[in-house]
Amino acid sequence: MTAFEKFLDPILASLGTEGLMVFFLGGFAVCVICTVLIVTPWFRGIPLRPLVAIGSVFPVAVLIYGGMCDLFVRGRHLSIMLALSPVLLIFLPTVWSSVRTLADSPMPRRLRFISLLAIILAAQLWATLVIWLATNYGFMGASC
Repeated sequence: MTAFEKFLDPILASLGTEGLMVFFLGGFAVCVICTVLIVTPWFRGIPLRPLVAIGSVFPVAVLIYGGMCDLFVRGRHLSIMLALSPVLLIFLPTVWSSVRTLADSPMPRRLRFISLLAIILAAQLWATLVIWLATNYGFMGASC
């Protein structure tokens, strides 16, 4: 267990079953909700909108294929981490779109776009953290 996992373990233990389910699936659920929001006409002006939508739903795809291929709970071996590494690509379109949104001349609905992109980025970080924690010989080294 790393120092971060030792810090996080008592916090997760105090959450209870419902809290753990929110922690495990919360980032993925927020990513799906943001994907649905970003494809609505309300957010039509976001730069790189299709790429951000794909990047927002990508953690769910990694969760599905990681679960189907039994990549979690087997450890942080190089081959497993390489198989899960596409989840790191999700940050590129979101960050690029955020930079373009902030750098563009004043545009209508700019605050709404920035807010959604910040929520997407936080959800992607949350989902990536859960994926990373789930790869250490069982969740957080519990079976070591």
